[in-house]
Amino acid sequence: MKYLEELAKGLNLPEGVRPPSQAIIDDHVLVLFDSDQFDRQYELIVTMQYGETQLIGMIELPEGHIDLMQILCLSPISAAATHAIPTQRMVQLINKLSPIPGFGFDEVDNRLFFRHALVLTPQTCSHKLLQQTFSSVQQIIDLYFPMIEGVALGKVDLNQLMEQSDKEFVQNFENMTKFLKDT
Repeated sequence: MKYLEELAKGLNLPEGVRPPSQAIIDDHVLVLFDSDQFDRQYELIVTMQYGETQLIGMIELPEGHIDLMQILCLSPISAAATHAIPTQRMVQLINKLSPIPGFGFDEVDNRLFFRHALVLTPQTCSHKLLQQTFSSVQQIIDLYFPMIEGVALGKVDLNQLMEQSDKEFVQNFENMTKFLKDT
């Protein structure tokens, strides 16, 4: 994957999402996707760091270049200063739960973000892998950003959310225990 143009083609971006001339800007691929939770679009910024045949001081990997692809999504929401600490806590909790942890909180401007990095080698890189990675990242962003943004804006109380989650966990555990006893 030496060319960002190939990456953009490999993602099979829907027609009209972004004109091809604008998909690649300053060595970044910009991918827009619609949120299922909100009436908004999120923008994924994809960058490539081109590698060498081995990472100096690290283990030697199979022949060929080793590249690092980073996917970054900035939330359009900044947390209110009064909600910064609960938002940071929410980010930590979500990262514990998420199959692809990568949520962060920029303390300078109280901005939420999601970052995912993928090591690509000629043996592991394929268009299918990239499409699955993007699909997974989009689903995780769309699943968790709304909850984190709710806390950031003060619309959701973190303590109430955690209490509700605890109750649901206990109820699910009790249901499962009953089911196992009955079978």
